[in-house]
Amino acid sequence: MKLPLLIFGIAASAHAVGETNISFNYNLYLESNDEGFEKQEGLADPGRTHSIGLNPYLEFAGTQEDLSWTVYFNVDSEAVSDGIEVAKATKKFGSLTVHAGKDYTHSGGWDNENADYDVNLVNQFTSDYVFGGGAAKLVQLDYQLGQHTLSLQLTDDVVKTSLDGDGSCPEVTRNCLRYSGDKGQPAFLFEYVGILPPHFQPLLQIASYDNGHSLETTVGVQFNFFTVTGYLDYVLNKVGYQLGDEDLVDTMSAITFDLRYQAPKYVLRLKYVDFDVEQDTNISANSDRESFDDNHTGVQLGFDWTAYGAEFTPYLELIQISQDVLDNGGEEETLNEMSLIAGVKGSI
Repeated sequence: MKLPLLIFGIAASAHAVGETNISFNYNLYLESNDEGFEKQEGLADPGRTHSIGLNPYLEFAGTQEDLSWTVYFNVDSEAVSDGIEVAKATKKFGSLTVHAGKDYTHSGGWDNENADYDVNLVNQFTSDYVFGGGAAKLVQLDYQLGQHTLSLQLTDDVVKTSLDGDGSCPEVTRNCLRYSGDKGQPAFLFEYVGILPPHFQPLLQIASYDNGHSLETTVGVQFNFFTVTGYLDYVLNKVGYQLGDEDLVDTMSAITFDLRYQAPKYVLRLKYVDFDVEQDTNISANSDRESFDDNHTGVQLGFDWTAYGAEFTPYLELIQISQDVLDNGGEEETLNEMSLIAGVKGSI
């Protein structure tokens, strides 16, 4: 069963100051959720819940000759250090470009490349199975070869995290069963982005992590047919871990599809996300209603009213989400949740 979600948001951006650009972006929305994941047979219906969300971001960008820098700051963070999502410097040397600082890792395909403050549906890969996707401290080398770009990122590897003080794993989680110790070796992320005129941009990402015992591969394509744009990603992640004396591998596969139609005064959006894990431990459902550690499916329908420009864009979204979980008796159960969100977003 799918979950309908409706979202309304606002965003803004500021004007350039000399060599520096400052922008303010925000997404303000009201969400109504039917709490389908909380409904249980024999218990009272939890009823619908209503909430207000705000995603405010400041973006600072500057250039001086062939040196540039970028900072993304989440205004809603409690601490300044937590709010800095991206802080990087970029230097060009002919066909070679060097980036250093905190930036988004090359994983997750076009869906991660295109992620922004106004995204309300993402493929909810559990942290047990995904390397990267968010921002991390890294060094990145880009080499431009005609219409093709080759990139290499070096960043901190995943580390083993114990759940108690003596370093043991009282619960079976992959974060606690990794091969790496508390200080992993550098992880390597390779990316290729090309152009197939006139409409397509292929993408290939390969990430080797956990001291080389896990491998994430993403293939994707972004397309542009004037009024119709979108992208398709497929992720295959081989996650190695140790359970006692056994070397096990879980295989996560994920698909993300995004399609948009641009009219003079509005945009229609369709998005589909899905992931599933084949586990050596033979688990075939999420361990509980909140974890998404085995499967997740979501569909989003969106409508943006763009007649007022990028500064003020009202929008509506309907999101449907389903998952298979293990009930109290250990049997599989399909749960569905539906939400409606209305909002306004923009950049000033």
